[in-house]
Order: sequence, then C-alpha cells, then structure tokens
Amino acid sequence: MGKRSARGDFERRFTMMEWKCPRCGEICTDFKISVVDDFTPEIEVTCMKCALRWYPENIPKNYVPDDTIDVSRKRLACPNCKEKHIRNTSKKENGITVSERLCLICGFRWNPEEFVDDTSDFQDGMTGEDYERLVKDRLERMGYTQVRITKRSNDYGADIEAFNPWGKRVGIQCKHYKGSVSVHAVQEIIGSKPIYGFDELELITNSHLTENAKTLAHANGIKIRENFK
Repeated sequence: MGKRSARGDFERRFTMMEWKCPRCGEICTDFKISVVDDFTPEIEVTCMKCALRWYPENIPKNYVPDDTIDVSRKRLACPNCKEKHIRNTSKKENGITVSERLCLICGFRWNPEEFVDDTSDFQDGMTGEDYERLVKDRLERMGYTQVRITKRSNDYGADIEAFNPWGKRVGIQCKHYKGSVSVHAVQEIIGSKPIYGFDELELITNSHLTENAKTLAHANGIKIRENFK
C-alpha cells in the first residue's frame, strides 16, 4: 500500500467544517490548501462575504468575532497586518510564563510591553517635560491605559503612572539625559512604590544606565527601557 498523503486527510477533514470569519462572523466553507511538503499542508480560508483571507490554525473553531480583547474600549491593531482581531495569550520561556498577544489573522505574536513602533517625535533638543509627553504617547500606542503624567513636585520619583497591558498599575520614571543614568535615579523610583502602591516600576530613558544602576534596578524588579526614543 502506498503512503497516505496528509493533503487528502486535510481535504476530507476541512470539507466537513464550518468556520466563522473573524472579521464579519459569516460562516466560511471555501478554503484552499497549499502543501508546504507532503505532511505539512497549510489551510487558507476565504470569506465569501467580506473577502478576508485567514488561517484557521490561528483561530479556535466557532470563534466569535466579538471575543477580541478590548483595552479602554479601543481595540488595538496587530503591528504586522493592522487587523483588529487579537487575543491575550502566553508562552513558556525557560520555564517562565510570558504574556503576549496573538493576531488571529496573520498569527503574529508580540509582547505589547516590549513592542515599540517605528514612528517617533523624539528630538535631541527637547526638555524633560517634552520627553515625558513623548513617553506617555508611546506607552499608549503600546497598549498602556490611563496613562497620566504626575505633578511636577513631590512625585517621589514617579513621573508617569499607568496600567500596563496586563492590568498592572505601574510607576514610571523618565530620564532625558545626554550622559548615563546613575544609581540615584533608580533610588528615586524605588521610593514611589510603597507610597503610591504601584504593582510594578519602570525606568525609561533616551540614554542608558550605568552598570551599578542596572544592578540596583534588577535587584528591585524594575523594568528598564534604554534608548527609548
């Protein structure tokens, strides 16, 4: 007997399936199989109503389009294909669970806390206040919500407070420097956590931290974002 082709198995399997379009919710039965090799077919489904082409291996069967995540009532778009059908998910890295987002259309995965788009209004001559406003704008693009610049005096090291994409309340210190950021800046932001009750802390700078500053930040669980422009 000859070896059975995976293509034939997939054809029989998918002919009997109904998939809801992630964009409009229409039931789709029109599909195309592209064979990567004899045992790795790739299934592409086309919606006959809105003409969206998508890959069902990214989407659970009978997926409901309204089940996309909603951040501050504004749905975020995939950085890769710009579609607005994404889900919170996670993966394991070295035994640690890492939260990320999955585009249900193109399959692109990203961590919104780490992802920074290519557009920036950064200028070398901007003031510290200008830089705080730039950071606020960039964080909002990354999915942070309720992003607010704190008052200028007695902020205890937290220039911005916000909720990150996973719902954690974060205190953020911004440093617009020409030179290196020292240990003193890290000590400032550490003091804000018990005062404001932040869940997490971040230190964001257009420059970079000294090795001593990095050591202190890592020891206190502070997320560092260097060369943030």
